[in-house]
Amino acid sequence: MKADLKIMIVDDEFHILNSVQKVVSSRYPEIDIDLVDSPNQCLEKVRNQNFDLIITDIVMPGMGGFQLISKIKSVKLNQKFIIMTGLATPAMCDQATNLGAETFLPKPFTREELLNAL
Repeated sequence: MKADLKIMIVDDEFHILNSVQKVVSSRYPEIDIDLVDSPNQCLEKVRNQNFDLIITDIVMPGMGGFQLISKIKSVKLNQKFIIMTGLATPAMCDQATNLGAETFLPKPFTREELLNAL
């Protein structure tokens, strides 16, 4: 993995943000990681910065992860995403694939599953 990567993690649950950051940082301490707890914060950051990867939840208040991805893809076509959700269904997996997500991670996922998705 490149040392100068920048990742954003989007989830409304603080313990998920913390856990994902700890796992990624433990394996790749050189990666710059931004944590945001809402899709609107994510959109604001994406307007002003470039991210190599965005890891996002699907179910969040105000705006879901699929809508977030669609909005970002409308201005940054090549943005890469990993989707994580506690409500994994085959239809959600299909929708994630159709939106161009790199990986679909059903919660709870293991440390190894997360690291392999990167």
